[in-house]
Amino acid sequence: MVTTLGEDVFMTDRSFLPPFDAAQNERDRCVAVEDMIDSIAAMMRVARALLQTKRQVDLGGLEQDVGRLCAHALDLPLEQGRKMQPRLAALLDQLDKLSTALEAAKVKQA
Repeated sequence: MVTTLGEDVFMTDRSFLPPFDAAQNERDRCVAVEDMIDSIAAMMRVARALLQTKRQVDLGGLEQDVGRLCAHALDLPLEQGRKMQPRLAALLDQLDKLSTALEAAKVKQA
């Protein structure tokens, strides 16, 4: 149904929209979190490789990316969040190792 108000036209019939699929939405959110984990892990691999070759490392945006990942992970349903725990723990371990490597590189430069 189309409703007009002056020159404006409004669609009031929403039957053309697909029905909301909650299960698909949950799967999509899980995939998004997995993609964020993969992206952050790749960024850290590049940073470690740069450190090993004594090149400058720019981690601009990492803190925001990790914050966004945490927010999305907390937003997952409990069961899916628990399934992500091993990957998140592994990512935290990688972050700790990168932090240690960055500190060691600072000491060597001083």
